[in-house]
Amino acid sequence: RALIARELHDTLARANTQIVLRAQQAQAQLHNPNHTDQINTALDDIITTGHQSVLDLRTMLRLLRQDTNTPLDPAPPTPDLTTTLTQARHNLQTAGLRATITHQGDPTRLTPTLTTTLTRILDECVANMIKYAAPDAQCTIKLNITDTTAELHAINPLATRGRSTPATSSKLGILGIQERTHALGGTTTTKHTNHQWILHTTLPLTPNNHKDKP
Repeated sequence: RALIARELHDTLARANTQIVLRAQQAQAQLHNPNHTDQINTALDDIITTGHQSVLDLRTMLRLLRQDTNTPLDPAPPTPDLTTTLTQARHNLQTAGLRATITHQGDPTRLTPTLTTTLTRILDECVANMIKYAAPDAQCTIKLNITDTTAELHAINPLATRGRSTPATSSKLGILGIQERTHALGGTTTTKHTNHQWILHTTLPLTPNNHKDKP
C-alpha cells in the first residue's frame, strides 16, 4: 500500500496539482492583453500534463486489476537526468521563479534505479518550489555525482503566504522521498532556516555503501 501511495502521489496527485497551479496562473492573466503568449503556454502545459495524467491513471488501473489478462504496456525507459534538469529549469521559470541549476559528475554512472529515484526527487523539489517559494525567488538545485555518492541540494526562499491550498498540498511528497532514499541506503533531510527551505539527499552508488552495513 505504501508503494501504491507513493506512485499515486508522484504521478496523479502531482500532475493534478500542476494543472491547478497553471490554471490559476493563466486565470490571473486573463485581463491583460499583453500576456496572451503566457496564457497560451499555460494552456499547452495543462493539456500536456492532463494527457500524461490520464495515461498514468490507465496504467495504474491495469496494474491494480488482477482479474484481467490485458497485457501491460512496456516498462517506461529510464529517465534522462540531463533532460530532467532542463525541464526543471523550464518549469520554475514558467512559474515566475528564477532558477540556478547545476550538476557535476557523470549521470551515466548511476543505475536505472538511482536515476529514477533522483528524477522523482527532482520533480518533487520543483513542485514544492512552485507551491511555496516567494514570488520571483531565486531557486537553486545542485546535483553532484562522485565515485561513491550522488548528492542533491535544493534551496528556495519561502513566501510569506504560501501559494498552496489543502487541495494542492498533502505533505506526503517529502515522506515519499525519505522512503525512497532509505530503501536505497541513502538519507534525505529537510529544514526551514532564515525563511529558506533546504533539502539535502545523499544516495550511495553501490550497495556496499548501504548505511546498515558495517
